[in-house]
Amino acid sequence: MLTIITVCNGKNSLYYDQDNDDESLKYFQRANAILKNTYIFDHPEISNCLNFLAFAYYHKGDYDKSLDCLLAGLAIGQILFPNDHPNIAVYGNNIGKQYYKQGKYEEALERLLHTDDIYNHSENNRTRNRAITYNNIGKVLYRLNKLNEAYVHYEKALHLIEELFSSTFDHIDVAYTLKNMGEVQLARGNVTNALQLFERSHDMYERLFARNGDHRDIAKCKYLIALTHVKHGNDEEASKAFEKSLKMWTNILPKDHPDIALCHRSTAEYYTGRKGMEDRAIVHFQTALSIYEKRLPTDHQDLIDIKRKLCYLKKRQQLQMFAKTFKHLFLQILSHKHVLFELFYIVVDNLR
Repeated sequence: MLTIITVCNGKNSLYYDQDNDDESLKYFQRANAILKNTYIFDHPEISNCLNFLAFAYYHKGDYDKSLDCLLAGLAIGQILFPNDHPNIAVYGNNIGKQYYKQGKYEEALERLLHTDDIYNHSENNRTRNRAITYNNIGKVLYRLNKLNEAYVHYEKALHLIEELFSSTFDHIDVAYTLKNMGEVQLARGNVTNALQLFERSHDMYERLFARNGDHRDIAKCKYLIALTHVKHGNDEEASKAFEKSLKMWTNILPKDHPDIALCHRSTAEYYTGRKGMEDRAIVHFQTALSIYEKRLPTDHQDLIDIKRKLCYLKKRQQLQMFAKTFKHLFLQILSHKHVLFELFYIVVDNLR
């Protein structure tokens, strides 16, 4: 039985590296079913498998199912392990990440800080999982607009990763941290620094995953690079980068994945400020909205914002159509003003 689980988990790792989320999910579901049929009581293998299954759902953009798996795994872990056990910390980190994805930033931060506190009291706290938690705390602080605190946590993550792994070699965690640091720099208005960080991350991801063709992390970097070009006013470069990122994400992700919605939304915002591009902006906003309505809770700020922007854009388009029609009628009236004057004089003469 354990051999089957090992094979399933091994195949999942292979499919994950290849961005094949459907196959990854299938093998973890199979492993989970085997474990549940084998053990008649709570077992660490079930807890671990639920954690991996949660990540399979996470990468498909199904954050609700991912959270359900994590909470179920944590419930087993709390029976089997003390509250300060590293396995409990891993669950706390992963649950915090799901809350982050759902836009529940305060809940996410509470979970992640509790996880960090577990690591603080652990003898072996210089681990990759600790670096991942630093990154996740930074992501939440970034969303809460606490940019300086976010950057400090990203620096902690980077130093720890370089301590654990040689800084002379490419590593997925280094690329991820550089990307996160770039987002803070972009939010601060340091566009040039942000672009440099995004390009370093992009190039590292390409060296790690280019053999597999399209990859979600490469696409995310292309998307972020597009945002820097928008800030620099490089419209042609921005448009190309948006198109490349959207094409890559569309090739590898489910059609209703939140990352695809994110790219449509940013592309819509890019077109909104361009004359004659309102129709394109509306199409991209509508596509993003249709995905968000499936994937996000109704009170998620991203969903609220996109509805507001789409409503504004449609009203502006209606006003432009009205103004255009009014201008056309006014010009027609002016072109026949001599007729109007003659009618006016006739009326005046009849009144005398």
